[in-house]
Amino acid sequence: MESVSKIGSHSTRKSQATAFGSWLTSILAEHKIRIIDLSEKSGFHSNVIQNWLKGRSLPNGYSVAIISTALSDMLDRPRPDILEEIATKLLQS
Repeated sequence: MESVSKIGSHSTRKSQATAFGSWLTSILAEHKIRIIDLSEKSGFHSNVIQNWLKGRSLPNGYSVAIISTALSDMLDRPRPDILEEIATKLLQS
């Protein structure tokens, strides 16, 4: 019987950060969105977005909400659809 949950472990968070970064990279590339444009729309410094794209860090819940709102506006897609995509990516990792 496993005594320590893997949820929240370093390897799980790293895997989630990588999955989120890959997802965000593909969204930006597919829609030809520049990092600086997402930065201006979301209010996050471009270095923060770069860290997410490279899987160096994982946005917290508040940051995910802001990113999904910004992308919703930029892509003209419903925010819940974007949130669902993010959640699916994180849960699959």
